[in-house]
Amino acid sequence: MLNKWAKKFENLVVECKPYVTKKDDELTFDEREKLGKTMMELVDGMGKFSVDVTKMQQDASLLKCELSDNEVVSLNQVMEILNQRAKIINKKYFNPGKEL
Repeated sequence: MLNKWAKKFENLVVECKPYVTKKDDELTFDEREKLGKTMMELVDGMGKFSVDVTKMQQDASLLKCELSDNEVVSLNQVMEILNQRAKIINKKYFNPGKEL
């Protein structure tokens, strides 16, 4: 799931790249439209990404009740890796330059 979002955000960033170096008055109507559409997709994706990460964390919490101690340790390790991946995606696409 996280790799799907990373790929989607990367594609959107690549789509915006030709336009972000231009000043607003240098953009054509079509470029403004394309940039606006892409930015809306990015904002929409950010919301959906947050929902998916929250659901993943809630599912893991519910699952812990049914697991043995060793399974809980394993699940915690997996969740830590997934949380770190989510932080990397967040930093790269939503908060560039901000520390993890």
